[in-house]
Formats: sequence, structure tokens, C-alpha cells
Amino acid sequence: MPMTATPIPAFIGQSSVTVLLDPSSETSWISPVLVQKLDLPCSFGISGVQVATADVHVPTDGGGYHSHLPLSVSYHLTADIVLGNNWLGHCKRILSGDRRRILKPLLTTVTDLLPPHSWCSTNRLSF
Repeated sequence: MPMTATPIPAFIGQSSVTVLLDPSSETSWISPVLVQKLDLPCSFGISGVQVATADVHVPTDGGGYHSHLPLSVSYHLTADIVLGNNWLGHCKRILSGDRRRILKPLLTTVTDLLPPHSWCSTNRLSF
């Protein structure tokens, strides 16, 4: 899986993690080291792939996206988490000019978000 994206800071609970946004991946992935470190609940998916479930917070200007995601465990990651199209398709992110942060989403993006995704402004954040 190609890792050409710029890392974006994110959180699982109070733990800082590194995320890559990868539009070439249909699913989202997590490293087994992070699964073990955070003691995340795991199960096996339909295809036999190990899946960890996590509440991922991706900061944006003025707030942040919250997603309760199933993340396939991969031993081949160069980041803690790779967010693929199952996240990118819902959270229509707009990267800053330096590609190091995500800008505040448009109101239509926020109102169109379906569970398990949401966006909260900074003054309402709790993670």
C-alpha cells in the first residue's frame, strides 16, 4: 500500500497518533503495535482479517472529526493509522496549502455526515 500522503496528527482517546490519508486504499488500517499499546478491542472480519475498533479524532481548523471506526490490522504500515476511502468518502477533508493540517469543513459536509462520523467545533470538543 503506497504511503505518499503527508502525516496528519490525530488522537485515539488522549493518545497522539500519526495518520496518513490514502485515497488509494478502500479501507482504513491500524498498526498492531498501536492496537497492543492502546489495548484496543479486536475481532476477525468476514475475510479473516483482524479488525480493531477505535474512536479516532482528527483535528481540523476550528474543531475536529470524530469517527468510531473498524480498522483492519496491518503489519506493513509506516504510520499508526491509514485512513482510506471508508473515512475519506464521508469526511470530505480540505488540506491546508502546506498539507500538514485539515481545514474546517464546509457546513454542507458537516450536515451530510452519517454515523459513525461527526464533526464538532473546538468549543464543543471532548475526547
